[in-house]
Amino acid sequence: MLSSLRLRILFATLTVIAVALIINGAASYFTVESHNERQIDQNLRAVAHGNAQAIEEWVDARVGMLEALDAVATSDHPMPALEQLLVSGDFMNTYIADPANGDVVFSASETPEGYDPRERPWYRQAVEAGSTVVTAPYEDATSDKLVVTFAAPFYRNGELVAVAGGDVAIDAIVDIVSQIAPTPSSLAFLASADGTLVAHPDSAMSLEPVSELSPTLTAASLGELPGPRRRVMRCWANRTSCCVASLSTAPTGNWWWRWTNSRPPPGCVA
Repeated sequence: MLSSLRLRILFATLTVIAVALIINGAASYFTVESHNERQIDQNLRAVAHGNAQAIEEWVDARVGMLEALDAVATSDHPMPALEQLLVSGDFMNTYIADPANGDVVFSASETPEGYDPRERPWYRQAVEAGSTVVTAPYEDATSDKLVVTFAAPFYRNGELVAVAGGDVAIDAIVDIVSQIAPTPSSLAFLASADGTLVAHPDSAMSLEPVSELSPTLTAASLGELPGPRRRVMRCWANRTSCCVASLSTAPTGNWWWRWTNSRPPPGCVA
C-alpha cells in the first residue's frame, strides 16, 4: 500500500516536471523565434525603405531638371537647354514638342520622318495628367537597355504650349537592385505598379510579371500599398518553400516602384 502510494507520488511528480519542462521549452522557442522574426523584419524594412528613398531621389532629381525646361517652352531656340539637360541628367535623348503643329526638337537624334509626338504615349500621358509623368519601363530597341521616359507639359495662361520629354536608361538602378542581398538566402526585386518586374538578380526576369516569382504576387496585391507605407507580408513561393517580404513604395509620377526584399526562412509557416 505504502509502496503503491509512493509510486503514484513519484509518477505525479515526474509528470509535473515533464509538463513544466515542455511548457518552458515551448515558451523559450517562441520567444526566440519572435525576437528573430522582429530583427529580420526590421532589417528588411530598413533596406527596403533606404533603397526606395534613393530611387525616389533619383526620380525627383530628373523631374526637377525636366521641369526647368519651362523657361524655354516657347523659345525658338531650345537646343542649348535640351543639350544641357541631356548631360546633367544623364539622359539618352531629350526633346520638346509643339502641340500646335507637332514640331519636335531632339537633342541627340534627327526627327524621324512622319513622327508626330502628339500620338506618342509619353506625350498623351503628360497631357492627360497635366503634370510630369514617368512611363513604365521598356526595352530600348537600339541599346537593348531598360529605359523610362520622363515627360512634362508646359502651360501659359492655362493653355498648353509645349510638352518636353527625356529618355533615361535605368541600368544603374537595375544593377543596384540586383546586388542587394541582406542575407545569403535573400534577394531584392523592383516592380512597377502594373506588376512588371523591372529589376531582378536574374536578368531574364526583366519585364516579366511578378506572378512568375509567386502566384500570390500580382499587381493587385502590390497595389495594396497606396503610399510610402511599408509592411511585411508572407507568401508562398512554391509548394515546398515560402518567403517573407518587406515591401516599400516610391512614387514616380503616374506609377509606383515596388522595392521588395525577400528571404526563404527555414521552417516558415504561411
